[in-house]
Amino acid sequence: MQVRLLGFRFDVESKNLSLDSFAAAVSAQPTDQKAAQDSQRLLFLDNKCHPEYHVGMIVTVKDQKTFCRLVSGNGCLLVKVDELELDTKLMEFNFFVFNKATGTGLYQYYHQSCSLTSFGYLVARRFREYKESLIQAEIDKMPQDDRSDSKLTKTRKHFKGQLKWEMLVRAEKLQELIAEWERVKSFEWTIATPTVEQEDFKPLAPYIRNQKSKLAFEVGAPVSPLANAISALVTRLGIVKGRIEGQDAEGLDRVLRILNNPENYGEYDYDDRAGKLHDLDLTQFQNAWVVAELIKACKDQAHIFETPMQP
Repeated sequence: MQVRLLGFRFDVESKNLSLDSFAAAVSAQPTDQKAAQDSQRLLFLDNKCHPEYHVGMIVTVKDQKTFCRLVSGNGCLLVKVDELELDTKLMEFNFFVFNKATGTGLYQYYHQSCSLTSFGYLVARRFREYKESLIQAEIDKMPQDDRSDSKLTKTRKHFKGQLKWEMLVRAEKLQELIAEWERVKSFEWTIATPTVEQEDFKPLAPYIRNQKSKLAFEVGAPVSPLANAISALVTRLGIVKGRIEGQDAEGLDRVLRILNNPENYGEYDYDDRAGKLHDLDLTQFQNAWVVAELIKACKDQAHIFETPMQP
């Protein structure tokens, strides 16, 4: 089974909230031993172990008491069902890192583990919980008889904002990924060598560095034709910088950012590397070999991960 390194980007749209403050808050939370025994996904973050990157890990705990093995012998293929030991759970792991200055990072993914989409939703949900905890802390400071609607509204406005995430993709994957959506909202792209067609703008042509264009689509516009048309336009114009916004079937926002970058930033065999995680203490996950490998891959593509992107 192959493990791939996939690109993503986080961005916090807020005056009083930031990725750094969020990462610091999650990092300071102690590991919930009880939660680790339940069937759920756990988010680990460390904001101090590396000067340039936040590092993290997603652990998916599975509610499964038995597992099957295929045994061959005497000309037969037999299914053997074994039970897990007491206080033992099956789990999956996904490591990730993202640059502190740019929010761009890498996610380690393998088949049937937590997808990049699920990872993005999980972090966005945890950010909302973090924001609500800050709001509640401010409300708790107010005397009970001084919690007017205007003050509560003002407190919520102070912490207004959300975490948005983007998947970094190659142009060749656009049609397939957009076709999974329920709605396409907009398509924005940049051309480095534009052609100025309008007569009024021709005097500016010698001084134009690039040209940014944006199309917004009506609610209810069919997704499949838009996916085909956007993909064809990207190919015809040779677009290597662009952004497509939409919604999935659950009404959640999705963003694809086109880059002239690898489809993935590295691959390795799961069995070759998983053994190195044997006896890993999750409270010390930042010391795992995977973290160093992800940061090295980011450094090798510093023009993507360490250079700020345009909104």
